[in-house]
Formats: sequence, C-alpha cells, structure tokens
Amino acid sequence: MQTSPWERLQGWGLYVFTELVWRTARYHVVGLEHFEETRASGRPILSTAWHGMTMVLGGFIRELWSRVGVGGVLIIPDDHRRPTLSYSAKRLGLDVYPISMQATTMVAARRLLAVIRELQKGKVTYLAPDGPDGPSHVPKDGIAYIVRKSNAVILPGAAFTETCYRRRRWDRYMIPFPLSRITAVFGEPIDLSVINDQHQALALLTRRLNEVEETAKVFHKQTT
Repeated sequence: MQTSPWERLQGWGLYVFTELVWRTARYHVVGLEHFEETRASGRPILSTAWHGMTMVLGGFIRELWSRVGVGGVLIIPDDHRRPTLSYSAKRLGLDVYPISMQATTMVAARRLLAVIRELQKGKVTYLAPDGPDGPSHVPKDGIAYIVRKSNAVILPGAAFTETCYRRRRWDRYMIPFPLSRITAVFGEPIDLSVINDQHQALALLTRRLNEVEETAKVFHKQTT
C-alpha cells in the first residue's frame, strides 16, 4: 500500500509526539522483574495492554526493548490507518505487521504466521487484544491463536496518567501530555497455552489485564 505525503506527515507527527512524551515524562514502573523473568524463561513474549493505553505505553516499551537488545514487533490494523501507523512505528525502529484479527483471507493468514515466526525468533510482540475497534476490554480470538501456535507467554501491561486528553470514543484513548507523570505496570506472565477452552483463556486474560489496569491506577494515586 502506497503512503501519501499527508499520511507520511501524519506518521511523522505521531512519531515526534511519541518521542516527546517519552523524553519528557516521568515514569514510575512497577513489575519490571516480570519482564526479566519471562525473558529468562526462553519463551516467546507477547506483550499486551488494553487499546486505550497504547500511546501512554508506546515510547516506554520501545525503549525497554531496545535497552535489553530484543527486536520489537507491532501489530497494527490492516485498514485506512495502516499507512500512518506503519510509518510512525518504523521510525520508532519497530517491525510492523498489518493484520485484521477478524480477517480470514490468505494474506491475513500469511502475516499472522510471519508474526508467529518473529516471536519464535525472540522478538517481543505488542498487541492490544481489544483493538482496533473494540468493544473495550474484550479480547479478540486472534490473540489466543497466536499464543497457541508460538508457545508464547503473555506479559500483561497497563499504564495510567491523570495529565492526558481522553478521546471520546469506544476505548477512551489516552493521549498523554508532555512532562506527564506516568505509572506503568507489568503483571505476572500468563500462560494461556495450558488452557484448552477458548472462552476460559480469554476470560483469564481479561481478568488479569483488568487487575493490572487497576494496579496502575492505585500505584499512581499512592505516589502522587
């Protein structure tokens, strides 16, 4: 898909803003040891957080992956947002895979298999399980498929800040202001591969992501 000048400009603006937030924000990080423990296990890592937190976590996760020397893979929606998001993510040094979690085409299947191979090679993948269009806090089936095929461990994450603009849409998407104080939390890893029932696996993922989100809010208020 060819990127227009306007889409490149939008992507560049998104990249610059992500860098600005990362370089000026004050991050309080909880549970970083869970990331280190998961890496030490040798299992592929699928990092997740609810879609509304993507901008708040973006710069921090990119820097974390770079610091520990692992490549990062970002799954983005395969729709009209693809050119802008792809341009921005590539400027951030991430490998990008446009995939629809609900598509059944051969193209979507090949890209999904490519992501699974990248996971198995040791690259950490980030996926918002309720994205890109909701409903909020309801994970799609695709994440369970990726976990089963790659033998990946899910690392649940969340972030919270009070100094942000929340978009009036389904996920209440947070756009943090520069100089924000941001609390980022990693929860204990989740192994969905041992759960055969799809509904039970997604219910567990939902519960754990909600718990991590609540933890981020509590820690944020405690450190105010």
